[in-house]
Amino acid sequence: MDYVIFKPIYFLLWLLATFYIMQQTFERLGFEFGLYHLSAFRNATICVCLVWIFLRLKREILKLFVWKSRQRQILIDPSSLNFIGKIASAIIVFIGILFILDLLGIDIIPLIAFGGIGAAALGFSAKDIMANFFGGLMLHVARPFVVGDLLAINKEQIEGYVEEIGWYMTCIRNMEKEMLYMPNAVLSSMVIKNISEL
Repeated sequence: MDYVIFKPIYFLLWLLATFYIMQQTFERLGFEFGLYHLSAFRNATICVCLVWIFLRLKREILKLFVWKSRQRQILIDPSSLNFIGKIASAIIVFIGILFILDLLGIDIIPLIAFGGIGAAALGFSAKDIMANFFGGLMLHVARPFVVGDLLAINKEQIEGYVEEIGWYMTCIRNMEKEMLYMPNAVLSSMVIKNISEL
């Protein structure tokens, strides 16, 4: 735990000391406008350090779960844990950005509404990317295969070992040691034989 918070706290203490010196200087000079903005930036800096701590804590928890998965102490495979970790990082950063914008005095309600409209527009314009993302999500949830499984895809005449299940594509190394990259949307709609489970 000390390792997780040491760097962010060390960084935060230096910044708080700098902000304190600037605050004392602005008060002596009667620079009220600077004092108002300095307070907002100080609070935003604290929020950035908290996000940094949460990301480091998430990474350490993920390492622990991956180790337990490799020791067969839990039933979740490392690739699924990696996927969950990426989603957790995105959520932590998104919430952190919203808090920082709020602390800086920016109204986040229009941004959230615009973000919803933007997400819908992005979904229509990048439907293949979204299809691959949700295909990968379904592969992680349903778990028809995991990293290391031997697969046979009859339609494509492919037989090989799963090396990685990513956000966008799944990497399969065939018997000739060639790396094949299959988009998740295509892979999730195919009939696949998992030879490792036979």
